[in-house]
This record gives sequence, structure tokens and C-alpha cells, in this order.
Amino acid sequence: MPVSRVIETLASGMIANEKRHNTISNNLANVNTVGFKKDITAYTSFASVLSNEQTRRGTQKSLSEEIYRTQVHADVPVLIDHIKTAHSQGDMRITGNNFDLALAGKGFFAIKTPEGTRYTRAGNFILNSNNELVTNSGDMVLAVDEKMRDGVPVIIHGKSVNFVNDGTVQVDGIPTAQLRIVDFDDYEQLEKVGHSLFAYNGDARGIKRADDITVESGYIEGSNVNAVSELTTMIANSRHYEISGSSFKGVEQTISRAIADLGKFK
Repeated sequence: MPVSRVIETLASGMIANEKRHNTISNNLANVNTVGFKKDITAYTSFASVLSNEQTRRGTQKSLSEEIYRTQVHADVPVLIDHIKTAHSQGDMRITGNNFDLALAGKGFFAIKTPEGTRYTRAGNFILNSNNELVTNSGDMVLAVDEKMRDGVPVIIHGKSVNFVNDGTVQVDGIPTAQLRIVDFDDYEQLEKVGHSLFAYNGDARGIKRADDITVESGYIEGSNVNAVSELTTMIANSRHYEISGSSFKGVEQTISRAIADLGKFK
């Protein structure tokens, strides 16, 4: 195998490890961020490439036999195929604050931002000076409106406010609005914008009403990051990086010795 390909493979592996480390670090930094969803890195490795090659050729050879007997080389770069967001439910935390809302089930609150409609699981809402229900960043929480596809602001005027499990907003015992809570046909079309907001890049027809959902008032949904699991993964990833680095140094020393030996034949 050409030395240049060995170096390329080791370097690509180290780059992939570095990207994974950054992803894990970001997850850990947001372990206490309300509504945060962790990211997971997916690799393209030699094993997967070889498996595809075996399928194409129709062979049933073992991994080691295939490496030895075919021209499929083990010097395939390791790459980050993509970074995927895990949308599993975070822990419910009781706050006792009536304006803290958590979603149990699949769905997102619709939020109006300067960049357009965004979606979030972070329900730690407040009232602004105009009595509008907003996020901590001041973006308006939206309610369902038959005339406005994206929804309208939730405006609250009254002494007592109650959020029913189906998303109905009751003010002084009277229903005044219905929170716009949606779900999506394809979660792969959701793109993170900030820590807890998502933009939907798919067809608008893929946005639907979230039916199997329960709104819990006085609760917030925490991050779905498991700190212990992430730390364990980070340690393993660091070891892989160190191994690749040691191998890189070994190749460098081999090249140096080869150059020195060639110099003797002048």
C-alpha cells in the first residue's frame, strides 16, 4: 500500500475524531439547556466500504480474506458521513411556573422569529410588555389561526391563565387561543439554528398538526444529553485519536529511516 495512502487514512481518521470531539463537547456544554437535543456523528469507514464491495461482487468471504485476496485496500479514509440530531424525549423537570410548558410526545412549539417560523421543544416562556407569550429571547409563541397558516401571537389579558393538556389557553376560565404545536413527516429536514430552535427545510406539506402530544404546565423538558454516556464516549474518542497520532509518528519514523538508508547507496 502506498505510504501516501497510509498517511491519508490516518489523517482522515484524526480529523474525524476531532469533529466528533467537538460534537460531544457541544452536547456536554448544553447538558442543562432547556429543550436541547444532542447530536450524533456517523462515520463512513473501511468496513462499510468493503461490505458494499462484497455485495456488489456477490462474494461471501471473511473480512480478513477479502482484504488479502482482493484489490479492495484497507487504506480507505475515515470520514464523518453526517451529524444527526437525536430527537428523543428529555427529562421532565417540575418548576411550578405556570408559563413553563413541556411537551410529552412528538411535536414542537411554533415560534415566530425575525428569520421566519422556527420550532422548539424549549417551553420556558414569559409574557412581554405587550402581554404576548414569548421565549426567553423575545420571539413570539404562535397560536393556531385558520386565516394565518403560520399562526398568530398568543396575547393574554386577564388575572388567571391556564394551559390545558391539548394546548388550549384559558384566560379567566375562557378559552382564548390554541397553541400551534406541529410535527414533521421527515425529521431529517430539521436544521438546528441556535441551541434549541429548528428550521424546517422540507416541503410545507410535511408539516402537520401534532396529535399525539400532551402539554404539561409547570414543567420544562430538559436536555436529552446523558453526561456520563457522553464523557465515556469522549474518553474512547480521545484514545482513538492518540492511537492514530502514534501510528502517524511511526510512519514518519519509517519514512525517515528509508530516506537515511537510501542515502547510503549514493
